Amino acid sequence: GFSVWGGYEGNTVFDGRKVTFTNSAWSYEPTEYWTYNIYDFHGVYPTPVANSTDKNYTVTWNNTTKELKIENFNASNNIDLLHAHAPVDNQNGQSTSPVTMNFNHILTNVNVVLKKQEEQEEQEIKIVKAAILLPTEGDYSWSETNGKKWIVNEFSTKTLTFDYSAESKTLSDAQYTTIIENLLCIPQEITANAITLRVDYSFKPESSAETTENREYYVTLPAGTWNPGDKVVYRGIIDAHMNIVFGAPTVEEWGEDMAGGTIIIK
Repeated sequence: GFSVWGGYEGNTVFDGRKVTFTNSAWSYEPTEYWTYNIYDFHGVYPTPVANSTDKNYTVTWNNTTKELKIENFNASNNIDLLHAHAPVDNQNGQSTSPVTMNFNHILTNVNVVLKKQEEQEEQEIKIVKAAILLPTEGDYSWSETNGKKWIVNEFSTKTLTFDYSAESKTLSDAQYTTIIENLLCIPQEITANAITLRVDYSFKPESSAETTENREYYVTLPAGTWNPGDKVVYRGIIDAHMNIVFGAPTVEEWGEDMAGGTIIIK
């Protein structure tokens, strides 16, 4: 389920009311009845849960300033974060229909893909595991005047490691191989030397066809902007010196299965 905040003219009607899917529809209890006013509704998914390590953030809504704040969200558990805003004009008592909430991603979807240079066609390179060292905590604010905005401050840096268990990934020189996929991160401005990628890989040096060398490699990702709802893809090439060289990141669509969605609340 998710939770709803909102109200009208300084009056809070929903202060984190949980909405769940029951009997083929999204609903809540107890029922609230319309008055002749303009309502503002905000949905947040997932529902914050007190004393839970993966959902210990807080949400507040100010009906007077019409500002929603999500504070202390931690993205290190790779849990999605969605926000929906639904204004409803019921000044004449006409709107008694279900409320439509269009949820959009607040986080940024980060991906890293690698391949080797064409000149290394005969060189076998296996990726063992990869990790991104990056800020993982942040606050989000929304208001009528500023739209979506992240407050980026006092992040804690954590290591997010993605192991491929016993199965390594062998790089090709013809197409990219995904080594980090759909990592949900705090939107932020990425400055030079701010985000570090660690890649553990193995290769056979040209001087010895039998000996395998293991390398732990660190490289900073190119500067850029992680906007809410973006899918950012970093493409890197391992050159003849076994260094990883990145071009500018690209932004792609998340796709139908990860694009948020519309929920009708009755």
